[in-house]
Amino acid sequence: MAPTPDELTERDILALDAAKLYYSGKTQADVARDLHISRPTVSKLLAYAQRQGFVRISVIDPRDQSKDVIAKLKQRYDLIDVVLVSPPLPTQESLWNSLGSAAAHMISDMVRDGDTIGIHPSRTMCAVAEHLQSSHHHNLHVVQLAGGLLPDQDNQRVVAKIASALGARCHTLPIPAFVHSVATRNRLAREDHVRPILAMGARARIAIFTVGSFEANLPSLPAATFSPSDISILRKRAVGDICGRFIDSHGRVCIPDINNKTFGISLPDLRRKEQKLLVAGGEDKTHAIFACLENGYANRAVIDYTTANAVLRLHRD
Repeated sequence: MAPTPDELTERDILALDAAKLYYSGKTQADVARDLHISRPTVSKLLAYAQRQGFVRISVIDPRDQSKDVIAKLKQRYDLIDVVLVSPPLPTQESLWNSLGSAAAHMISDMVRDGDTIGIHPSRTMCAVAEHLQSSHHHNLHVVQLAGGLLPDQDNQRVVAKIASALGARCHTLPIPAFVHSVATRNRLAREDHVRPILAMGARARIAIFTVGSFEANLPSLPAATFSPSDISILRKRAVGDICGRFIDSHGRVCIPDINNKTFGISLPDLRRKEQKLLVAGGEDKTHAIFACLENGYANRAVIDYTTANAVLRLHRD
């Protein structure tokens, strides 16, 4: 929170003066001369001004502001809101960072007092957690919607990090994404430390999730659950997963038996959420994003510009 005028220190005031002069077009040397300080001091003051929130730098990328792409996505998929991003580097980390930053801003606008926010842990959600700002809302709960495909402790860490950023109570699922039998899944779902978390996830007003690429997730799939035959079928049919549920191009579960051994929110329950935010991008997720949007599993989306156009081309085809 920015200080009041009475709370400003001498350093704050000097940093503000330096920033005003520098961003009006003067060089650091000019600012140093005008304020009778050294050039290295100017550099430090400008950095300090940014850290204190006195300076906000915006880069207006026409791709991110594409009214045509945003309007088409909203109209075709009945979306409440769409934010486009354009990562500055062609790396997965740059994509995650861009998606996470944009999603964090959207989440801040979505949340209200008393909300329960469902999260499906993933590396994308980890990036969201990095950018979330403290919430001024009260009585918030963050709940894990499904077992994630990250190592168990990492899944819980992602959910806990988002809860901490929002000042919310955290509720994690102490179970894997998949188990070896339907009987085991049903038994665990009745456990006292699991049943309330699953119920809370089903009741959550908000769901925030990504879609996964099958090939990218393949190394994480347990052999006890997925037979060679299952893997073969998924390779032919699956376009990806939504909260651990492997779907085909029509948004349908690929293998019902595997679905029955999967922990977490069901696709029908996800579709019924009031607010369901998809945060996803990248060429390898194009078909999964398309299937997700086509079948109403999201009503808000944060997506990169290139993938958004690829999804729209699939719609035309």
